[in-house]
Amino acid sequence: CFTFMEVAKQFGMQAAIAAQNGPHPEQQWQVVVSLWEQAINQLKKIPGDNPAYLEAQTKLGEYQVNLANVKMRLQAEKESKIAFKEAKNLIADWQRYAVDDTSNRGILANKIQLIINQLENIKPGTTYYKEAQELLIFAKNKQKSL
Repeated sequence: CFTFMEVAKQFGMQAAIAAQNGPHPEQQWQVVVSLWEQAINQLKKIPGDNPAYLEAQTKLGEYQVNLANVKMRLQAEKESKIAFKEAKNLIADWQRYAVDDTSNRGILANKIQLIINQLENIKPGTTYYKEAQELLIFAKNKQKSL
């Protein structure tokens, strides 16, 4: 029969493994959050008179910090996903204007600035960051040519 401590450590180990080699998509971070929460719940079951209580409290603090960090990564991934989708929509919109020879250069410049702003909202360490940086270079070069 496993103790709460052993089960908590197993969940913690699984969470740590699942979080390795990021960036990860939103779903993966949600799995990691769930694993840390399960590990924390196991530690909270250890009563104060248990010989493992002190170790459990130490682990609890460590796991809560890990959970908070993973929740920040999850939030960054969610926010970057939204910014990336918005940037892609703005790019499609910009392309429609760019094809039209009668388009006002001011409108094109404004739209390219909106694209740049959205791309700059995409956080490092997310699955969208690398592609966003490539698009950002392209957008800034287009901006210079206007």
